[in-house]
Amino acid sequence: MTKALTVDEAAIELRKTKRWLKDWLKANPVDEAGIPFYIPLGRSKTFEPSDIARIRAHIRRGEQCRLKSIGVQASGIVEAQLAQMAVESVLGSRSIPKTRTRQRARLPRSKRNTGTVISMVQPQS
Repeated sequence: MTKALTVDEAAIELRKTKRWLKDWLKANPVDEAGIPFYIPLGRSKTFEPSDIARIRAHIRRGEQCRLKSIGVQASGIVEAQLAQMAVESVLGSRSIPKTRTRQRARLPRSKRNTGTVISMVQPQS
């Protein structure tokens, strides 16, 4: 028989905090089949190793869905990055500008005691 884990132990197993696990369970109480991710025993919850594995699998599916929605393909990004790195190592990086950039123009510094004060008060008519 496997040992049941407490919320603290389950959080440690997931490498997360107890608060994170409780918040996550509040947002995701059951899996796709409708089975809770924990065993309720009164006010406390216990977890079996299979529950921890199901939590990880559920999080992985959510991440997979998120990545798919933003257009990330299975191995396309890694291949593209490797190809780009190979091209840059042979041809040199394109992030280095071809021409030298000019320095910004410097305005002359005003000298002390040479400024002109202009009154902004309008005379009354």
